Amino acid sequence: MASLILRRDGQGNNVQRLHRVRSMAGRYSDITVLGQSHGSALQAGRHAIKVVERDSSVSVYRPRIVIDHDADSLAAARARARKILSDSRLQGLTLQATVKGHRTSDGLLWTPGQRLHVLSEPHDINGIYFLMARRFSGGVAAPARPCSP
Repeated sequence: MASLILRRDGQGNNVQRLHRVRSMAGRYSDITVLGQSHGSALQAGRHAIKVVERDSSVSVYRPRIVIDHDADSLAAARARARKILSDSRLQGLTLQATVKGHRTSDGLLWTPGQRLHVLSEPHDINGIYFLMARRFSGGVAAPARPCSP
């Protein structure tokens, strides 16, 4: 696991700049999944499948209702609601870090999906996150150049 460190005193820092964005645009307090499943020659369709999942970290009432036409059971509807909630949490916080170099302290390239320990004293962050995307710029001996297809 790689680390991103930003301390006030500068000791052990590998982060040049860290930008945090919080947004309520994609966050919901309640996710209600209303589902139904198709019938077949052997089995009747199901209707009135309803699951409500709550996100206690959202302090305002902000519901979302999702219609799932292929929810075969309560378990499928619950899984869909939980997936929507986890995606909602992911959209609610974005950390953008600028580091020097293309590699971690272990010599590996920064890779999407990689686990990161983020420690930032100015932002009061100390936790484990996943790297979702990265962008390399510049190089060892030359400045960044656009790539041609």
